[in-house]
Amino acid sequence: MLSRGFPCRLRSVFQPKSRLYSPRTVHRVPLALLPVEQVGTRNYSSYAAREQLFLPRRRWLCNEEQEHSIRRTPFDIDALQAIACRSVGAARCHSWNLMREGPFKRAFLLDFDNDARAVVQVPCPGAGNVEQATASEVATLCYLREIFPDNESSDIRTVPPRVLAWDASFKNPAKTPYIVLEHVPGVPLSSRWPVIEGRSAAVALASIAFLESVLLTTPLGYIGSLCFPEQAVLNGDVLYSPPDKALPKYGIGPTVDRNWWRGQYAHVDAHRGPWLDFPSMVCSAAELQLGAIDHEAYLTHVQRPLDTALLCRLLSMCVRAAPSIIPSQPLMSEPVLSHPNLQLDSLMVPAEGDAYVQHVVDWQGATVAPFFTRCAMPPAVAYDESDEQAFIRMHHRYACRVRGYYHDVISELQPKLRGEVVRLPQASALANMVPLMTRCVADGPMQLRGLLMELQEKWDAITDAPCPIDFSAEERAAHAEDETVHGEYSRNVAELCEEIGCLADGSVAPERYEAAKIAAERRAAEWDEVAMKGPFPFYEGAYSYYLA
Repeated sequence: MLSRGFPCRLRSVFQPKSRLYSPRTVHRVPLALLPVEQVGTRNYSSYAAREQLFLPRRRWLCNEEQEHSIRRTPFDIDALQAIACRSVGAARCHSWNLMREGPFKRAFLLDFDNDARAVVQVPCPGAGNVEQATASEVATLCYLREIFPDNESSDIRTVPPRVLAWDASFKNPAKTPYIVLEHVPGVPLSSRWPVIEGRSAAVALASIAFLESVLLTTPLGYIGSLCFPEQAVLNGDVLYSPPDKALPKYGIGPTVDRNWWRGQYAHVDAHRGPWLDFPSMVCSAAELQLGAIDHEAYLTHVQRPLDTALLCRLLSMCVRAAPSIIPSQPLMSEPVLSHPNLQLDSLMVPAEGDAYVQHVVDWQGATVAPFFTRCAMPPAVAYDESDEQAFIRMHHRYACRVRGYYHDVISELQPKLRGEVVRLPQASALANMVPLMTRCVADGPMQLRGLLMELQEKWDAITDAPCPIDFSAEERAAHAEDETVHGEYSRNVAELCEEIGCLADGSVAPERYEAAKIAAERRAAEWDEVAMKGPFPFYEGAYSYYLA
């Protein structure tokens, strides 16, 4: 276990007056990577409305058929309803209400005739290997209930809801993988974050830190995703057991990170874990992308054209660099579990009173990875001081929470090892290398090339080993120019989306679709690719983060 004795403050993590970038946010997430949408409840008791259970609520300005296909979730409503009834001891279900809708799953709140309530989760095809992802999510939820103390007298309670029923295959009466969970009352922290202050805000920060502390101080031995041993054996997967003998029912199997399974990548022959160490995972990520390059004719909605020679060179650099950038302290490499995207919408808190985290939703895609990849500021707390805010007081409040999280909360609840990782010159490369590798064919080489150039500049401060990264001064200058152009294009696209009234993936609310479509057609006719630094973003076959 990693030590929990950590009296020191982490004020030295960042230089004075520096912007609060973390390794997880140095390389920006694509604009289309949007948080799960909070949806108002709708009743699906009528037959006609029940058909809407399968379909996403939004419309798209381009690629709509494909965007719908990765989000459509057909299932046998009556069979799944019967399963849910049995799980709560009810005779009838009164209503289905859509609670949450995202690109990878849909969650419904069901009300029953015995006053019970339950949450039914159904994965979307866009989640990748939905069968393995569902089984891993259930294993993760059950594991979390065992490692988190259930102390109702404490301000900090993060016990996940109980799994009432589940099936990871399509060969069941519901004809889809599903998870039925107990319903725990609460609201997303995002609904209270702008207004809470004082003790309530402090409790929220402390409970987030507590969650991270328990996960970061519980090593699991191998890199991959949690699973039940019998599920791994059934799938023919390699399996490793966590070192904790008190939890023999769980194993570490292949990763369920969707970037390893999405779309045509599911057909690429590559090892997906479990792995013994970070360099092995990097080698597999390179293998996955090289396989994708071989399948180029089948890849859709990617950034074109593919620069195969450059991509192969970048992947080779990553493989050769990985062994030399691993921190010398073994504890920094211990594999630990983390939430796939710990954002405010994923944290459920009471509707009133102290905003302590009752439980965390959306564990789909959770992975076990080296400690040094998990040390950045969680998205729920992260805040870029350069963001424009409507009110200076709100800006000040959020910025203070970031500082407070690092300087006060973490220093009391988490090991100083986390601060030491964040201060490593290679911290950004350790956190971002594999995620950028698994997206470099689809998203283009720019971010991965930038990471390697940054690593090249800091190499002498990291290790005495020869540097395998050999960019010339001319290449670095050309990359800087490309980044400038791409930044201008991204800002132009963001302004376009604001004008049209769509999200970055081109999606709009159904009632706004016709007006947005007219506005998009007008702007497309006016769009100057030279002045705007790139093509009009919304056309059939255009790049899409979720489809690429």
